[in-house]
Amino acid sequence: MIKKKTAVLFTLIATCVAATLFGVCFNGQKIFKINAEQTTVVWNHYSEVEPTDTTRGIKEYWVSCDTHVHQFEKPTEGTIVNRGAPTTSFINSLPSNDDRLLIASMNILLFKKVSQTFGTKNEYYVYVADETTGANLVVPNSYEGLPVTEVGSKGFINCAELESIYLPSSILKINSEAFRYCTSLSKIFIPSGVTTIGDNAFNGCTSATKITWNAAACTSCSSSSFSGNTQLREAVFTNNATSIPGSALQNCSNLTSISIPDSVTSIGGSAFKSCSSLTTITIPNSVTSIGGSMLSGCTSLSSVVLSSNLSSLPTYLFEQCSSLKQVTIPTSVTTIGDYVFKQSGIQYLEVPANVSSVGSGAFQSCTSLEQVIWDARSCTVSSLGDGIFASCSSLTEIIFSYNCEMIPSGVIKYRSSLKRVLIYGNVQSIGSSAFYKCTKLESINLPNSLESIGGSAFYQCSSLSSIIIPLSVTTIESNAFQSCSNLNIYCRAPEKPEGWSDSWNSSNRPVTWGY
Repeated sequence: MIKKKTAVLFTLIATCVAATLFGVCFNGQKIFKINAEQTTVVWNHYSEVEPTDTTRGIKEYWVSCDTHVHQFEKPTEGTIVNRGAPTTSFINSLPSNDDRLLIASMNILLFKKVSQTFGTKNEYYVYVADETTGANLVVPNSYEGLPVTEVGSKGFINCAELESIYLPSSILKINSEAFRYCTSLSKIFIPSGVTTIGDNAFNGCTSATKITWNAAACTSCSSSSFSGNTQLREAVFTNNATSIPGSALQNCSNLTSISIPDSVTSIGGSAFKSCSSLTTITIPNSVTSIGGSMLSGCTSLSSVVLSSNLSSLPTYLFEQCSSLKQVTIPTSVTTIGDYVFKQSGIQYLEVPANVSSVGSGAFQSCTSLEQVIWDARSCTVSSLGDGIFASCSSLTEIIFSYNCEMIPSGVIKYRSSLKRVLIYGNVQSIGSSAFYKCTKLESINLPNSLESIGGSAFYQCSSLSSIIIPLSVTTIESNAFQSCSNLNIYCRAPEKPEGWSDSWNSSNRPVTWGY
């Protein structure tokens, strides 16, 4: 059982009569006065005076009268409504503008009004006394006919031997530090009605090994809610869950298993961020939306199955997932956000046909990435800094597939490691600066479908020794081959086409016409 401090149980604190009839002492302090004639009661409100561990009652408003007896008063009216402990009828009779708070206890559990009014929101939150020796507790759905909707802030903090607790579906909010340092709590259960979990709500529950998440649509979860739970290994979201809030299990560094049912349609940002022991995860096809940084910092993650109904990969999704070697991007994806794979361990990458936008640094610092297959038909990429493949020091080959119709501007610029480019037959254009300063590029083929080459497309590709330009190319913009110091150009056209810029070969590399 959980011990609690000796309850006052509405035994009013004994009065100490002063030397005069002008006051009564409470804990050595005068808390009320009467006038010299002793005929009129003077009511004094002390809202900071609260009962301790009572079984029933309200915040005390102490009064004095000619008999020197503590009384409860009805607000603003100055009328004695009860002598001693208040009755149920008295509590129920309080007006809606009464700012007094109900406090009550049932066995070990204590209940207190959620709202500071007695108006439309008549609900309780639950808590216990600080001192505990261990118990299995059951929280009721309601108390005194009103719903129990919250676990109070620090409500069960330091209940070091609390082994289990049942929370009903009426619970809507688990407040900050509610179960902090409940070091014997072995399993954590999030009820179906919960919408909010506060800071450090379950922080330091070092014996908890499993969390069962039954909340249907929790919308707010602090990033520190489950921090410090060194034994938490498994998280199960039940079929009742339709969404997983942002930061839901962030910083659960020892979590190795997460089960997500088909009922879930969305997962918030940073939901599993820094779960550094997580090795595998499957996002079911029911999920259509995921938030940024959802798996960022999951350094042990080696296997991911993404929903086939995602339209975008949000920013920083796989950032620092250093054990992740390969990810199949669903064909439904149209947008790859900023820094999605930054500092991940991917070695092979395929960009699907429907991708139309790739954000800044999407594959930045993927130092193990060796090969890219680009299926995207028509796509734009961000030109920030060194481009989407910045610091990909092992990238040696990129293949533009039959699906690809346009090679984006700046797609592979500054990649000094790149050696080979293979372009299949449906590519119609090469964007400006597409292979800018790819100084180790040795070979590239231009297909007969190609119609245009953008400005500076091959700028300073100093290792490229030859290139054949097909007859289909009607446009080449300025400086396309500038500073290609070893390049020999072979043109199928018998002479320079009208649509080629006068400075297309600004470095005057050798040209063979009618090749």
